[in-house]
Amino acid sequence: MAIKRPKLKFLKGNTYVIDQSDASNANHPLRFTADSGATEYTHGVTATGTPGQAGAQVTFNVPDSAPENIMYYCSTHGIGMGNHLKTFAGPPPFVWGGARGLIAGGLTYPSGNIDNIDYINISAPGNAIDFGDLYTARYLGASMSNGTRAAFAGGSISGGYSNTIDYVTVASTGDAVDFGNLSNGYTYAAGEGDGTYGVMAGGFRYSGSSYYMDMEYITMDTPSNTTAFGNLSGNQYGRAMGTDGTIGVIATGNDGVSPNSKSIGMLTITMATPGNAVTSSGTLLDDHSYLRGMSGDGTYLLTGGGRRTNGEYANGWTDMVQRFVTATQGGAQDFGDLNSYGGSMATGSDGTNAFYAGKEGLNTGSGQQGGRYNTIERISITTGGNAINFGTFNNYIEGGMGSSGNAA
Repeated sequence: MAIKRPKLKFLKGNTYVIDQSDASNANHPLRFTADSGATEYTHGVTATGTPGQAGAQVTFNVPDSAPENIMYYCSTHGIGMGNHLKTFAGPPPFVWGGARGLIAGGLTYPSGNIDNIDYINISAPGNAIDFGDLYTARYLGASMSNGTRAAFAGGSISGGYSNTIDYVTVASTGDAVDFGNLSNGYTYAAGEGDGTYGVMAGGFRYSGSSYYMDMEYITMDTPSNTTAFGNLSGNQYGRAMGTDGTIGVIATGNDGVSPNSKSIGMLTITMATPGNAVTSSGTLLDDHSYLRGMSGDGTYLLTGGGRRTNGEYANGWTDMVQRFVTATQGGAQDFGDLNSYGGSMATGSDGTNAFYAGKEGLNTGSGQQGGRYNTIERISITTGGNAINFGTFNNYIEGGMGSSGNAA
């Protein structure tokens, strides 16, 4: 049975389309108010057509800033022909997970592989704090998060490449715990989580010293070995991966034939559905490798730094930050610059800002030793501009594994 003038609940960030084409809507234009009819609330509201005629509708793209209590009403007959509408915030986008950023492992100067895990509050500049230790000391592994749990998979170890997966609960400091194993040891893999699954793509495999086209996945809440997901197109390593919670985007890489064999292309997968990657229509502005990660807010994804064929600095290192729309990819835009040239950084996001920690580059300034950095930088995902100096952590590293999730 139909309900007249029902109370409604709308989720912030969602878009609702109210069909007013039925003849019963004639002379009853639907509108919204946040002050009992004193003024009309129009933020995110678009009315098209004539009520009661074909094609008439009201679209409400509910902004995050919408008041909690709104009313819908008839602009001809007043708020008596309407009712209450409550807006509420849903769970955070899977693509970021929360304000605590983790930087795990790395190759440090001068001592080699480390097992340190540090953390920062992404929203508040400051130096990193000790979180605990990895299960296995390594660098250049894949990282992924579902907001509650962060997992770290594979990477370079002394004398070879790791097949280890370990994890931490982001809200509780402490050492990482064994999660399971990859099908093989490999390094330079890309990784990302969608809230349920964690997917690892590509890399350089120890067995036969070959490039890794396979993708594997885990269920983030269930420790176990990986399951086959599908295949990439092309043998490349040094890729970056990000997601909007539905689409996984895998960008660029080095095919190992020569230092100049890099790509501007992107591939996509459906995070919840195993299958082979498909070629995206989107491209980066220039060929890159050693990106290591993407950070975003559910709409945009950012890459930072990397190594290019025609570099902005000696040996091809760049400081460029690029941004593109996750769902459609399209062409990336130059979004700003990091504070120094380099790649192989740990990355993460709180949905507003992205951080970049540690890097491999040149001996060109402060915050570095032996071509490795201890600096943390932050950039706004929505407004762009150059990155700001955020703080430091105790080790000079490259190839740390970056993730983010909910703090306690």
